[in-house]
Amino acid sequence: MDESIDVNDALTHASNPDNNIRSIGEDMLKRLQNRDLPNFLLYLSSELVREGIPEESRVLAAITLKNSLDSKDPALKDAHKDLLCLKWLSVDKSIRLEIKNNLLMTLEIDSRPSHSRHPSSKVIAEVIARVACMEIPRNQWLDLVGKLMDNMASLSSSLKQATLEVLQYIFKAKIPNVVKRDQVDDVIASVISALNDEVLGSQVLLAALKALHNIFEFTKFEDHDWRGAIEAVFAVAYRTSGTEIPEAAFEYLVAIASTCHTKFEPDIEVLMCITTQALNGDVESLKVQCIKLWITICEKEIDWLEEEEEEEEEKEDKDESYFTGPLYSLVPLLLQTYLNEEERDLEQMDIWIISMTCLGLAARILKGGVVPTVMHFVEENMNGPHKIAALSPLGFILEGPSVKQLAPLVDLLLALMEYQAEGVRGRAAWTLGRLFELVGAHRIMRNEVVSLDRIMELLIERSCDVPQVSIEVHGALYFLARGYGEDAKSRSKSN
Repeated sequence: MDESIDVNDALTHASNPDNNIRSIGEDMLKRLQNRDLPNFLLYLSSELVREGIPEESRVLAAITLKNSLDSKDPALKDAHKDLLCLKWLSVDKSIRLEIKNNLLMTLEIDSRPSHSRHPSSKVIAEVIARVACMEIPRNQWLDLVGKLMDNMASLSSSLKQATLEVLQYIFKAKIPNVVKRDQVDDVIASVISALNDEVLGSQVLLAALKALHNIFEFTKFEDHDWRGAIEAVFAVAYRTSGTEIPEAAFEYLVAIASTCHTKFEPDIEVLMCITTQALNGDVESLKVQCIKLWITICEKEIDWLEEEEEEEEEKEDKDESYFTGPLYSLVPLLLQTYLNEEERDLEQMDIWIISMTCLGLAARILKGGVVPTVMHFVEENMNGPHKIAALSPLGFILEGPSVKQLAPLVDLLLALMEYQAEGVRGRAAWTLGRLFELVGAHRIMRNEVVSLDRIMELLIERSCDVPQVSIEVHGALYFLARGYGEDAKSRSKSN
């Protein structure tokens, strides 16, 4: 080390709020790093376990150690990581061993009853994970996972949290062979055990959920039984109040659904319970995550149903979706969530959009079964203060029901296009245009619910309405004409 520079002084200067003093300290640290990297890293790791060190200096020591091993620049990250990895592996094994022991010791120090959890703890977890990702694939530090599992068996909740954060960052890196195949089940079991421990605090549970999410992204069900993990996540989401834990649980469940949504079938009742809790609650971010989960489920279920239809074209009886029952319960919740946002003047536009997106996907599964619920919603709210909101869901269920089931909507929409309120006329015209676009005016006319002459007469009349209405009317006219044009082309080809 450069004897002319004291590392402790450099850390003190670099953590000073004064820009000039901090700049001097940062320059001192860079000079020390460039002149003697091995002892510089060793000193930083020693600072992490030194009693009485100011927390500001401890945080800076952790960050400096992290940045010495992992690039902050996204553009150079991979190339720089390789270079930093080579530099780390070139450090003498005895020095690396001492640094690793210091890092693990910090986990134990933070977990002592006399110590509060340090702000630097998460950074230290990242450093341990970074070293693990450099060494374990090269058959070094092979006892780390075993030591982490010993920590998970400890009675200390702080030690468990710190260990879970290490696991979170190790699996987040997605480095092949960083955790051996036969160790993954032990890791999953230890995380599930933490989730099932009702005594542990919310921060420990949150760390467990984040670790489990990253483990799943790393393995994707490969050779592992995730039944216990899914059950544990459902249970912790159901029993935990607040925002962070249920939101993290929904994020994990979205990842599961995107890979294999049928894994939820045994837990469908609990899924509906946490869905009801989220959508009836006041936390907007939780509502968003909940609806995202159902969007993912619906998308995967539609894919599955389409595959089944291709395979069962010759069968008279086709399999019904397992999620049909739950979706019948979900639709009223989506409609109420949407209406609640309308009452807030659409402050949360993302909820408005995704709730209607989810409704449209649910309609493709429920088909005509969705119509009575949506029509009841329309009729119930058309006489209230939210007439425009009452109409909107009609425009999102058009890809599910049959033409015969949708045809009666034309008469309703034409009547609403003569409504006194501009917003209602505009939304009715928009919905009519969607109906012509997705179903086809020529197909609807075959059901003889209303004459084409009446439709054209009203559309032409309303084409001179206020811009809010006329724009939508012109759209409806376009899609009406396009549908008849495409029908004429197909007829001429068949002849």
